[in-house]
Amino acid sequence: MPTIDITDKFGLKIDVDPSPISSLAKYLKAPPSISAILHSVQDIRNLKISENPFTSQSLGLEFTEPVKLGSTGAELDIAPSLSGAVAVASGEALFDSASDPYGDAVAIPADNAYLSLGVKGALTLSGANSTGLLGFTNGTTVSCTVYRLFPASSAIADDLKVLAADFIVPIDVSDIEALPQGAIATVAGDGSITLSAEFDLPSSVNPLATVTDTFLAGQLKLSAGGSASVSAVFTFTGGYQVRVQRQAGRKFQIGVLKQRSSDFDVTVQASVSAEATALGKDWIETLLTLASSDPEADETTLKNAGLSADQIARIDSAIEAGVERSLQLSISAELDAFDQSSTAFSYHVDLDAVDSDATGAAKGAIALALAGNFSALEAGGLSGVTPVRSVFSKMKQRKRILKINILGIAGFASIGSLAQKGVIIVDQDSGAVTITDKTTASRIGFTTSNFAKDSAKLRQVLAESVIITAAYHTAGLLPVAQFSASLWYFDFRHRTNLSNMSDYLNIAHALNVRSDSAIAKDLASLKTVGNQLGQSTFNVNTSYDDPLVRSLFLDATGGVRQQPEYENVARRALAALLPADHPATPARSTPLVDQAVWNEMIRNLDTDSTLTAFFGSHPKLKNFAAIMMSDLLLIRWWSSSMSGLATALAALLAFFQKNPKWTQQDPAFQQLHAKLNTAVRKVANDTKNDFREPLGLLSMDYASNQKAPLTAELASSKLSFIANR
Repeated sequence: MPTIDITDKFGLKIDVDPSPISSLAKYLKAPPSISAILHSVQDIRNLKISENPFTSQSLGLEFTEPVKLGSTGAELDIAPSLSGAVAVASGEALFDSASDPYGDAVAIPADNAYLSLGVKGALTLSGANSTGLLGFTNGTTVSCTVYRLFPASSAIADDLKVLAADFIVPIDVSDIEALPQGAIATVAGDGSITLSAEFDLPSSVNPLATVTDTFLAGQLKLSAGGSASVSAVFTFTGGYQVRVQRQAGRKFQIGVLKQRSSDFDVTVQASVSAEATALGKDWIETLLTLASSDPEADETTLKNAGLSADQIARIDSAIEAGVERSLQLSISAELDAFDQSSTAFSYHVDLDAVDSDATGAAKGAIALALAGNFSALEAGGLSGVTPVRSVFSKMKQRKRILKINILGIAGFASIGSLAQKGVIIVDQDSGAVTITDKTTASRIGFTTSNFAKDSAKLRQVLAESVIITAAYHTAGLLPVAQFSASLWYFDFRHRTNLSNMSDYLNIAHALNVRSDSAIAKDLASLKTVGNQLGQSTFNVNTSYDDPLVRSLFLDATGGVRQQPEYENVARRALAALLPADHPATPARSTPLVDQAVWNEMIRNLDTDSTLTAFFGSHPKLKNFAAIMMSDLLLIRWWSSSMSGLATALAALLAFFQKNPKWTQQDPAFQQLHAKLNTAVRKVANDTKNDFREPLGLLSMDYASNQKAPLTAELASSKLSFIANR
């Protein structure tokens, strides 16, 4: 049996004989006896816990030679240079939420205190039969700490002897059961844990026309979107703590806490519960079921299309990747939103009930969890195991939507034929799945694996398609009874700075979902944590129905909206997005907010494309001439395009009113329809890169008088909110 000697420079000498339940007795490989030096700054031999003078710091504990603790295939090497620590926690709570990297405070009973003993070591995993240690990575530094509750009147030295004698690392269930009631054992480091869960994944079908559509070429049958039952295995990699809290009887609680100053890297492997289709791939069937009102017929169309096994595999893999990315973003957003509590998963375990289960399922689930796989615990339905908290619960409540964009609703008779003759493209940023014709696909650009080469370009094409579809639908030229289209802005960053956050808040304010006072409070809190703000996701979703679509082009009386009105809309949108602290903002905002200056720029543009005279009379603006010219041309393009569409629409609608029995062969109709198509093509051909999200979304929002239903969501470890309109 090993012994432990703890000394300090004041004459402290504690001789410890580890109890049989202690990890030092069970797992110590070397040396046969341990000597440690406590770096006290005063004599603690006669101090009570209530007299502890070290409330703001722990006492260093140094081993005189390397210590090795080992179980099956897992060894912890504690070098003298890797310090141990002794600490006292008294007051209201252990794990202060403001300073502890994992938070989730535990209340301290009155007249009591927690005394803790911790060690750090390098983890070594070896052998095919290694069970690992709670998922922690080979070679990582792992911190193992035991917290034990003592009366405040007890002596620190005596309590330290008890704590050292019963020092326990929760490697297996017997270790956990050996912890005294009220004791807490934590193991922290970098590693990977695995969990699986099932989700009801709803979809949103976004039916859009493109410039390649032929008028009334087909009667595309679409579903409004359904839900798919999806199973997914998540692997979380990063800094975390496994915390075991011993309770009365044979009960305990085990939880996984995310380190709040770091981000989890999340990978997802998803599958659907439906049986494989005749194509041999169930993701294709799932997509058709969600998007098509006649999925069986569309599946038959694909089956008979002569697609090769490789083509089918690529389509299937692309859809799967979109679903996995959508789930990945959803769980990452939930994890990033942690604030006062960082417990991602926790479970209550009653070992009496576990032992009574003849199947042994609960025992097996606990053993897997102690090796880093919490899937069986998360699945539920185990005797003696009750889920307490799970980040999946909030994720399921919010039900992240899988976006399915159908580009080409007037050009094909079925989704099956569109998928057969077109391309399925996945946005790796957002997870959205787009089924489109090949001409539009070539504009977007995609890889051999069916991923968009440029996600921003994909969303630009989708944004212009919303405008095109809105125009065709307002004219009554699309075979869709009820129109509904979505427009969104999405941004995901691994490394977010204060400027990025300020941009997000600007957008939220411009969309009228975040008040001035809330933003001021947000910025003040962000400035206290520095410029490196970790991972973030910002997502805005809007939807447009029939009346809102019509309002984009025509006023309440049916009159045509004119170019100056669209100019004012775009000016207001751009002004709202300009960062307040950028040196160019005062100059750029001048013509955006001052009508007289704007009018002067327009007059000069008609006679001098370089605006030399204008900047000559405004010398303070001259240094920003290039970007101001870009702003001007951008606004003029959008206002001209929208005005051209509105004019062409109004003429066509007036024709319909005067000629209720019109036909496609009518020369007057063909002429007006051609003018509308010309206006539509102008939008697609002249779309400016600068009008990508979020300016395009905000201009559309202002053009519809901000009446579109909208959700803005920011998720990060420093600031999170969800706002609906």
